[in-house]
Amino acid sequence: MHRRVEVHGSAPLPEAWDRYERYDAWPGWAPHIRRVEADGPRIRPGARGTVHGYGGLRLPFRIDAVDATARTWSWTVWALGRPLRLRHDLVAADGGTRAGVDLEGPALLVAPYAPFTRWPLHRLVRRAGG
Repeated sequence: MHRRVEVHGSAPLPEAWDRYERYDAWPGWAPHIRRVEADGPRIRPGARGTVHGYGGLRLPFRIDAVDATARTWSWTVWALGRPLRLRHDLVAADGGTRAGVDLEGPALLVAPYAPFTRWPLHRLVRRAGG
């Protein structure tokens, strides 16, 4: 199953990209993430790690691709033993940033998660202090 979600916010593109790049920033815009363990401080192709959520949830992941110039990146997260692929993109738009994510995977994962992604993406592209 495939779903695309897009949101717009007032954060400048470099600010939003920095939030994506740094694992330590993820809990600040994605409150369902408590912390990230990874083999480095920033996303990079081939990086592996674990996303820690609430209730002891631990999801392994692999960063598949990163293009800092185009402000795109993709990763695969394994949940319930199944892969969920997420392709993220940021674009400067209307004095702020448009964030998009394409979700690809089993309907059992994509259908409930796609609508939920709007909330953290809005937080990602919200101007700091705003």
